[in-house]
Amino acid sequence: TGDIAVTGTGTSTRTVTIDNITGDGTLGISIVAGTATDGINLAPAAGPSPTFTVDNSGPTLTISAPTPAVTSAGPVTYTVTYTGATAITLSAADVTLNATGSATGDIAVTGTGTSTRTVTINNITGDGTLGIFIAAGTATDGINLAPAAGPSGTFTVDNTGPSGFTVNIVQAVINQTNETAISFNIIGGEIGATFDY
Repeated sequence: TGDIAVTGTGTSTRTVTIDNITGDGTLGISIVAGTATDGINLAPAAGPSPTFTVDNSGPTLTISAPTPAVTSAGPVTYTVTYTGATAITLSAADVTLNATGSATGDIAVTGTGTSTRTVTINNITGDGTLGIFIAAGTATDGINLAPAAGPSGTFTVDNTGPSGFTVNIVQAVINQTNETAISFNIIGGEIGATFDY
């Protein structure tokens, strides 16, 4: 929508100006009958005119879940999907790591076209979690810029092996009858760890 103003003098032209335009879509005009006379007859109605596009919404973007969800060194990738973009300028400088603990890594961005980019985190070290945040302005629809996105989902960085656990055998007696079905209690073990015996 918008506000209409008419300016001009004389008997040949007037300028219709639409200002303070808001929203998204298209606008055009129609002119009612009776806006001019030759002294006897009134001018007929006119329109609808050709329309113009109103665009106040920039392109949008979404960040996928990380692949894989757990790593020690990487690489871990995110897919960034853009909707409504005519150009994408996303680079590594636009991506910030959201880190916990001592986890860190290097960021790279690859891809072409106007729909997706792949953010890759490599050379990962430390322990904790990592995710990404994307700054505003990484794409345009020709008028408006894309907003910021994130924080993304995170993945776990694990470079420290399990330690500080104890193992107790549950059976009081181990003999030929029960030796193939021994039960253990593992105390202080890390979640997700595997144990061989």
